[in-house]
Amino acid sequence: MMVIGERMKPFSEKLHGVFVPMITPMDDNQNLDEAGARKFTKWLVEQSVQGVYPCSGCGEVWKLSSAERKTLMDIVIGEAGGKTLVLPGTGAGSTREVIQLNEYAREAGADAVVVWPPYHMGTCYTEDAIFDHYQTIAQAVDIPLVVYDSPEITGYPLSVELTQRLADVERIVGVKESTGDMHKFARTMSLVGDRIAMLQGWDTLLLGSLILGAPGAVLSSANVCPRHLVDLLEDFEGGNHAAARGKHEQLLAFVGSGPWQLDQFQSMKEILGILGLPGGRIRKPCFSPPFSAQQKDELAASARAMGLL
Repeated sequence: MMVIGERMKPFSEKLHGVFVPMITPMDDNQNLDEAGARKFTKWLVEQSVQGVYPCSGCGEVWKLSSAERKTLMDIVIGEAGGKTLVLPGTGAGSTREVIQLNEYAREAGADAVVVWPPYHMGTCYTEDAIFDHYQTIAQAVDIPLVVYDSPEITGYPLSVELTQRLADVERIVGVKESTGDMHKFARTMSLVGDRIAMLQGWDTLLLGSLILGAPGAVLSSANVCPRHLVDLLEDFEGGNHAAARGKHEQLLAFVGSGPWQLDQFQSMKEILGILGLPGGRIRKPCFSPPFSAQQKDELAASARAMGLL
C-alpha cells in the first residue's frame, strides 16, 4: 500500500476501506421508502463498511427531488449515528444548487460530500470552467469534498491534469474514479495519491487498484455483498493475498453474470429482496424490462455462489 505522505490531507486518511453508493429503497408506488432506508442503512453499518454514500448514482439520484435528497441525508446520517462515515451525493446542474445541498449536508451532520461535474452539456464546458465549479463549491462550504469522475454517467471526463489541479484545492480530499481505465487510474494515483484518496469505482478493478496503492473503493456490489468486500480488503492488507485473490475472482464471476451486466440497478434490488432487505421498485424510467424467471434464477445462482444465500 502507498505510504501516506506528509502532504496527505487529514480527512483523506479516513477514506480507507469500503464505501457503499447506496440504492434508494422505493415502495410499490415508486415513492421513497423511508423505513426501508433506515433498515438498509442499519444493515450496512452492521457489515463494518467504512462509509455510506446516499443520493448516489446507484440510488437513482437524478430521479430524486431536492426535498427527497435532503430527507435521505437526514435518515442515513441519523441511522449511521457516527458509526460509519456518511458522504451524500450533492452533484447538480448548477454550482449554486450544489452549494445549497452542501450547506444542508453540513448542517445535517454529513462527514463529507460527493460531487460530480454538471451532468448537462457534457464536454461543452472547458477544463477551466469545471475547475472553477469545484473551487467555488469548495470555498463556499466548510465540508470535505470527494470528486466523482465517471464520464459514462456525467458526460464529462476529468483529465489527469485537471485532477492534479483539483487535488491542490483546499477541502477536496478524494476522487471516486469510475472511468474503468486502469492506465489512467495508475497515472493519476502516482501523481495525486500522496495528497488525496484515490478510490476505485469499478468492481472488476478492485484488486488491481489495491496493488497500486488505492486505500479503498466505492462499489455498486457493496450494496449486496459489503462484508465480502470488507473481508477482501482486510485479507489484502493483512498480507493474505491468495485469499484476497480468491474473493476477487468470486466478485468477478458475480458482477459478470448476465442479469448484472444487463441491469445492475434491477439486479441489486432483486438480490436485496431475496435477502429480505429493502430495495423495492425502481423509479421509472427503468433501464430494462422486468427480469424473467430465468434471469432471476441466474441472478440467485450467482448470489448463492458468492455465499450470500
